[in-house]
Amino acid sequence: MKRFYKFLSLFLFALIGMTNASAQDYKAGKLLTTPEEVVGKDVVLNSPLVSSAFGSAGYMNGPGKVSQQVTESCIYNFEKVDGEAEGHPLYILKQKSTGLYLQDNGEDGEQDAVYTADKSKAFKMTLLNAEKMSDENADPKTRTSAFPGKHMDWNNAAFVLTRAEKWAEIQEGNEYCYLGYYGVCFYSPYVDTNVWEIYELVKVQGEELLSNYLQLYQVDATNFPNDKTIPGYFQKAAYDKALAAYNAANEASTKEVSNEEAERLCKELKAAYEELLAARIPLSEGYYYINMPKSDRTMTTNTKVTNGKSEDLLWMKTGFQMPNPIDATAAAYIWKVTPVGKDSFTVQNFYSNQYISNKRSTNYKVPGDDAVAFLVQNESAILGIANKSNNNKSAFIFYANTQAWNTQFHAKHDNHGVMSWNDVDNANNQFVFNPVPQADIDKIKAEVAQQKLNEDLNAVYSQALSVYWSGIKVTGAPADEVFTDNGGLAVQYFSESKDASEGTLEALGDGDFESYFHSNWHNGTFNPSLNKYHYVAVELSEALSKGLSVKMAKRMNMQEYPMQLAIFGANEMAETDADTKWELLGFSNVTWDITNPNVTNEAQAAKAIGTAGITFEGSYKYFKFAATKTEYRIDNKLTDRGYIALSELQVYPGTEDAENSTIKFVSAETRKNMETQLAGAKAELDAKKATQAQIDNLQAAYDKFVEELPVPSLLTDAIAAAKKAKNDAKNAGYIDEDGSKGVGYYSMDAVDAFDAAIEAAEAFDTNGKTAAEINAEVKKVKDATVAFQNGFTLPEVGKYYTLRGFSNKVNNYTSDESWQLTSYMAQVRSTGNSLEGGLMMTRPDGANTVESLKNDQNVVEINEELDAMLSDTIDATTHLSYLWYVEKAEAGKLTLRNVGTGMYLAPKAGAIGQSVEAAEISLSLVKPGGFALSLGKNENGAEQYLNALSNNGLTTWGDKGDANSHWFFKGLDADVATSSAYWPVAAEKYQILTLPFGVAAPSMGEEYGVAYKVVGVTEENKLVLAQYADENIEAGMPFIYKGGLATNLDASMFAEFEYADGEISAIDNVKFAFEAKEANGLVGQLCGSKKVGAGYAYLQNGNAVATSAEGTNIGANSGYIFVPDTADKVTEDAGTATIDLGKLVINSIEQNDVVVLPTTVNVYSLNGTLLRKNVKATNATQGLPAGIYVVGNQKVLVK
Repeated sequence: MKRFYKFLSLFLFALIGMTNASAQDYKAGKLLTTPEEVVGKDVVLNSPLVSSAFGSAGYMNGPGKVSQQVTESCIYNFEKVDGEAEGHPLYILKQKSTGLYLQDNGEDGEQDAVYTADKSKAFKMTLLNAEKMSDENADPKTRTSAFPGKHMDWNNAAFVLTRAEKWAEIQEGNEYCYLGYYGVCFYSPYVDTNVWEIYELVKVQGEELLSNYLQLYQVDATNFPNDKTIPGYFQKAAYDKALAAYNAANEASTKEVSNEEAERLCKELKAAYEELLAARIPLSEGYYYINMPKSDRTMTTNTKVTNGKSEDLLWMKTGFQMPNPIDATAAAYIWKVTPVGKDSFTVQNFYSNQYISNKRSTNYKVPGDDAVAFLVQNESAILGIANKSNNNKSAFIFYANTQAWNTQFHAKHDNHGVMSWNDVDNANNQFVFNPVPQADIDKIKAEVAQQKLNEDLNAVYSQALSVYWSGIKVTGAPADEVFTDNGGLAVQYFSESKDASEGTLEALGDGDFESYFHSNWHNGTFNPSLNKYHYVAVELSEALSKGLSVKMAKRMNMQEYPMQLAIFGANEMAETDADTKWELLGFSNVTWDITNPNVTNEAQAAKAIGTAGITFEGSYKYFKFAATKTEYRIDNKLTDRGYIALSELQVYPGTEDAENSTIKFVSAETRKNMETQLAGAKAELDAKKATQAQIDNLQAAYDKFVEELPVPSLLTDAIAAAKKAKNDAKNAGYIDEDGSKGVGYYSMDAVDAFDAAIEAAEAFDTNGKTAAEINAEVKKVKDATVAFQNGFTLPEVGKYYTLRGFSNKVNNYTSDESWQLTSYMAQVRSTGNSLEGGLMMTRPDGANTVESLKNDQNVVEINEELDAMLSDTIDATTHLSYLWYVEKAEAGKLTLRNVGTGMYLAPKAGAIGQSVEAAEISLSLVKPGGFALSLGKNENGAEQYLNALSNNGLTTWGDKGDANSHWFFKGLDADVATSSAYWPVAAEKYQILTLPFGVAAPSMGEEYGVAYKVVGVTEENKLVLAQYADENIEAGMPFIYKGGLATNLDASMFAEFEYADGEISAIDNVKFAFEAKEANGLVGQLCGSKKVGAGYAYLQNGNAVATSAEGTNIGANSGYIFVPDTADKVTEDAGTATIDLGKLVINSIEQNDVVVLPTTVNVYSLNGTLLRKNVKATNATQGLPAGIYVVGNQKVLVK
């Protein structure tokens, strides 16, 4: 049932109770038991709800809510109106306080109740006593059916309020529409939520009235915090006034009080209370820091800042205190709030200038450059004033303006990202906005701007310095496995990064490869950089000048080691690393190319010992080696862990090896400019006076330097990535080693070609090569890797396939709660020529017999036993909408065309779509033989994949690893050969069809379905139809079709037509049309939907319905009727069937308004002269001269 899918919104509505305080001047009096007692009285309607999950029972209180108290908005009047339904009189329901009527919901199915001021649009209903059912699922339902069960129960006389007209299309197995309550008042077909008790209204007086007001208008500091002057709090003067009024009324309640005195006190209390509600300090334009009332967390952005833009996550940091006086350190915690509508704001970080957004990185919010409007609402404004111990009454919730409740911001963890969660009562969903005075902002603006420039320059400087030093090779350390007694200078080791429970610093100098140092891994992995790193510092036996060479040995498990070092020098060590005056001397990449014979694995042994080095000016006795790039293992090159583990480290004097330094390939002019700009940047950074000009100059110098500098490691990295891609494919079982598997695997030809590319790259000698030469080779390897990763075997061009589900999940979302396969072996079909959506799937026979195979995780093993239980429900060689033709297949992309509809499967910005033009979809290999089908990126930039729902529907999902996003292609076991065209229809009902292919007119009789063309309209306003006989209906030509008996449709309710083109053995045999025609009073709609205004009629559930002035959507493969009222009338014998148009008049005057006229009308000329009186509407203009007349208050053109 649909109501279960909107659980959250219903739950919230149920919690709302009274949001607008209104005195309980009334109460429910006598229970009324007959319609005669109800009509003409002020009454209240109570729902006997017993479902605790959806709130308490309560009194109808307008749209979408109930009240636990009888307020003015709970007072209703039933009015009797003309007409009957099944012999019962009809009524409409008016809310007395607003004068609005409960509005008819038309034919739109289940939805929340709405109200209207237009009495003609009121919900006409029968008002009958409820009759208890013993079985909720018993059929048939009646106007009085009601089921006492888990949702409601009643013992008093009660009523069922049922729509006068039955629903044209049966909803949930029921043709009656009831007014029900299930957290909200709603129109529904359900008999377990449709009962109302109706009571006579009684006005309350004296002590009882006073008691009601005291209960309703409670005033206390918990519900009305007033000790601060920040948004969400209440003005103290208004609070004091309301408290005084409350205390006066409370004092009077302890004594005997007259009706007049009670009314006066209640009036004063209500007025003061309403003033208090209006005195809440609003969130307004300004600067704020945002924290949480129940924890020490303040909102900022992740600490990494590059080029003036904060990156990564919206962050909740602990321990922040606003400095006094304020300074630039607070800038990243300050947010500019700008109103853009009611309760709607943009929230921009003062430091980074980025906005809070609804974009996510994994599950966490990230800031963005675009201003995004957020609804920021006070918790109490949402839920009403209530004493909930878990809430802070001054706190706010906020969420994306476009996505409402499902994106409330939620911050559960200290020093962690901001997520989403649906619980306004949760303390982690509540935020407090603390104002920062404009004067403080003005005071630090210049300081903040300079700090941003300093950080921007520092980021570029660090990057440029690292690249500069990567081109200089320094030698000095012995190229062997010896670390002791060989001239090493390190005598003592230091590190605040050491892990508390693993490894020692002494191990770095003991000459024993089995002992080791390990940095702290207990605080989690991180991306190492110059701002955050693990390090080892050393004291030398003597100061070292000009240059150094450091030699290191990996830990014996060959894991966690540095790939780049930032090297600092100092001549004094303070108590802490932060207090030591370290000078950044330069960067050096670590070359791991010395063999450690103690390592048994040959490949690992050859890369077990490495060296790095720099040259520098000055002399230093202390050096710090900070790991700014790390690697996990040579066969698993994870670079975002940050840890280092070393068994040995020793320092030696170093000198530049100019001959083997790649910087020699950089021109003298480029090198000099780089050195000049580095020196200029360092001077500005030391002075903390960075300028944008220096940032731009250094960036330009860097770009030119990188262009000329050869980087051999780029090639080794590309080769390693290529090998990993191949090994990953092999380990996942994606390689078709014996050539027997085919689609969804890598062929050995693809593997061999990839191996050849890797071998060629490994044979390339980078020594003496220029940057251009190395980069060209890197490109070859990367291109080969991409080609391999997209080179899995695709379905063959020119062949036909079924697209099938490959999920191993099961679910029990069935009417009898039996377990069924979610998608495995289900066939995907095109539902027609829709441009959006347009796909469904059909499960195989046996899909609901798998309960014995599922495990505790509700998945099954896909194997021969499962396959033996399943068989196709549909034969795709005859039902061509299940068949897909491969028009193009290359580089991991497919162009798929549906054989039954001619439509292409097409991405629609992360949603399912179809197109009449060829479109490509990207495939990812996710399991042996199985794919994820990308449908593009959504508005948040996240890739979306075709995903199976539990109800045979399809959607998109952002996780291609989800089993419901997995699909495979199955080739045909037989050739396509059919003359039958199958199309979904409604049995025994008139409908308009516009097909993309031509068909022969059905000729087997009415029980199998009949096709009609429109002849015209009779004087009695009947649409006359003539049967197609012995002729073809062109592709795109609309026609009226009356479905045959359900027993003559197939299991999927498809009717069988005959192709006009004869037998179909290939898609080229079908002459598709993608533009609809207009003929014989019908306007076809073929591809996509179309909104048409008033002036036409369409068929719904077999009946003619007028299009509306607001616009009516005419769906794909359908159409609408346009036989103008001015057309010549025909007689019934001109055709073979009729459809009664009732009071519908199709009129092309004034935007083609379709009007429903009374049965009899008066006819006037435009100057107001009465021409005819009380004539039938259907022939009111017959015989009149051409011109414009007023018929039933509507202008009508007579031709």
